Amino acid sequence: MKKRLPLILLVVSVGAWVARPVHAQAPGKTQNEESQAEQPPAAPTVTRSTGGIIMVTGVGSSSPPVKVEEAEKKEEPVAETPAEKEQAAAPAAPAGPRSTTVSSYTYGPDGRKQAEAIQSTGSADAGSSQTTRTLKNIHGRAVPYLTESSNVLKSTPGDEVVEKRLHRYDTDGNAVSQQLLREEQRRLPDGSIEKIITTFESDINGRMNPVGRVVETEKKTGNVTRTTVTAERPDVNKRFKSYERSESERTQHSEDSGNVTTVRKADNGLGRLVDVERSESVMSRSGDAATTETKVWQRSVVNQERFELTGRTVGKLVEKPDGTASETVEVYGASSGGSANNLNNTGSFDLQERLQRETTTAAGGGKQEVTTSQSRSIADPSRFGRKSVRRQVTRPAAAGQTVETHVYEEGVNGVMRPIGTTVETIENK
Repeated sequence: MKKRLPLILLVVSVGAWVARPVHAQAPGKTQNEESQAEQPPAAPTVTRSTGGIIMVTGVGSSSPPVKVEEAEKKEEPVAETPAEKEQAAAPAAPAGPRSTTVSSYTYGPDGRKQAEAIQSTGSADAGSSQTTRTLKNIHGRAVPYLTESSNVLKSTPGDEVVEKRLHRYDTDGNAVSQQLLREEQRRLPDGSIEKIITTFESDINGRMNPVGRVVETEKKTGNVTRTTVTAERPDVNKRFKSYERSESERTQHSEDSGNVTTVRKADNGLGRLVDVERSESVMSRSGDAATTETKVWQRSVVNQERFELTGRTVGKLVEKPDGTASETVEVYGASSGGSANNLNNTGSFDLQERLQRETTTAAGGGKQEVTTSQSRSIADPSRFGRKSVRRQVTRPAAAGQTVETHVYEEGVNGVMRPIGTTVETIENK
């Protein structure tokens, strides 16, 4: 299969990492491997990158059909014994339990390492997970201040229900509030996928009341995927009412080109959703390099009847066969340092933010990701502010893996100084 098209977009839009290519089956592969290689790609998933850029994976079309000449060269599968057939039909073994420990520390003005008050431990298995964050109170005793848990209540083809609970505690370790997120996903009769996330919060009496809901539907027709995300909250009558909606249409023109258009609507204060923002992204690929340009229009503050171009983002992602990758994202706009848009802007935009990320292999079979970000100075918009660098190294361990994250900030003399380190140890029980 050819490489799939990535989308690198603004936070208000969507972007992508590219999936690795899957080649046509070589002679001698098993029948199970052949069926896996011919499966269509997974549905697009949205994640947030290290630098805060929204990215979407899996936007390419399905694998091209295998040529007849290649099919004729394939070996006939060897007949399986009853025991082998039973083993192949058995479901895959669930992932083993894991425990996680996160130790955080920072550097003081004198450069000495200082342990942070907040520590985190957790555990996870195939259907549930739990994380506990503790801190030391004024008495020097470690008490929980936040616990998060997740449980899969139902998981069948086309129907899944997951509950996530969050408990908050006071400085003595007593529970004070609780939040529940219930995620339900199902496949509708027309082939579309519906996902509903309902948020509940406890009141002073401990009762759980719904405070918000997000309804997302996605449907693919041919090479076009339409997605609608509606945010709702209870009105005075405790009925859910929409206050924001995002409608996007993703079109895959070919393996190497596509575009995404998005319209965001918001309540105008009179109970009616009106367009407040529009964006369009155009993606293309040439060899190992993929480029995306996104433009954003917002409703004019001066003239509510028209939209004005407020900014654009240009992203380029290069992935090499050896697994290394280089990504550059440049954000252009009429505002400086995150301030309000210039109402006198004539349409010309200046570079406001630059993000660069390099992914390489680390010693011992690990992976290193270095992200450098820099924004235009608020105090002096004519120049850029200090750089910020985040270096994350993932190394395999005897019973799991270790993830070290180091954060650096550029000093007044241009020297990068460490400002924080997090060490996360994941152990398989």
